[in-house]
Order: sequence, then C-alpha cells, then structure tokens
Amino acid sequence: MNLSEWVTLDDLKLDQPKDDVINGVKVKLTLSPFEKPHAIRAYRDDEECLGIIEFKYLNEFEKTKAKKVDSNLTFYVGRKTNRIYKIALDLSDFSNSEITELHLITQKIDEFESLVEPGDKHTGFDIARGSVEHFENDLVQQFAHA
Repeated sequence: MNLSEWVTLDDLKLDQPKDDVINGVKVKLTLSPFEKPHAIRAYRDDEECLGIIEFKYLNEFEKTKAKKVDSNLTFYVGRKTNRIYKIALDLSDFSNSEITELHLITQKIDEFESLVEPGDKHTGFDIARGSVEHFENDLVQQFAHA
C-alpha cells in the first residue's frame, strides 16, 4: 500500500472498547472521535534523509513541540494534548536492511507514553502504535532507498 497519501484508520478497528469499573459500575470506555488519529501517511524526505509518519485528527491542528526520543527518533506532539502528530526517523544512519527494524518505533511509543505525566497522558497512543504495527511492511518500503 502506498502510504504517501492519507490512509483512513477507521477500518483497522484499533479503538476497541475497554472494560472498566468506575465507582462499582461496569462501563465500556472508548476514545472520543476527536482524541484519536483517523488517518496516517508516511513518506521519505530525501533532502533531510528522514522517514516521516504523520497522523491526522478530526480537529486539527494544534501547535506541536519536538520531543527527541533518541538520537534517530523525534516525536512531534501537541503542546496541550500530547497527541502524536508526527514521527521523524533519521534514516542517515540506517542501511536498507536496518530499516526493517521499524518495530522499534512501537517500543519508543511505549517509552514515550511512560514518560508523560498521568494527567497529561493522551490515550490515542494505542492507536498510533497499532497503526505503525499494522503498516510496518509498507513503512519499510516507503523509507527504503529507491
């Protein structure tokens, strides 16, 4: 699949209701449509030698801040919501065979989520992680050298 154009995430069923108990009452929790990414796209920026993954939300766009996760990976998250709007992977240190290690991005999403204060935590991380996992092979093709 060509991810250079926006691909809708609705069909992936990544937002499954979660069972919880609140004040002794069993409830099913789901994200508001405004809190979850509804589309993804990815492309290779040859000029900057970056692999870019972007997420689109219904009520875009808020100002973002860059959060360097490690020397090769930067998340651009909403200043107020901590939504992941963009993931930038520096490809200059990777060979095509190493780009197949994109599953590490999902681990970095987990690490980043654990650093976010509980009150500031954005629950759309599960959908961002699930969509990267779902499109992993397509992302490898998108980011590999032509």
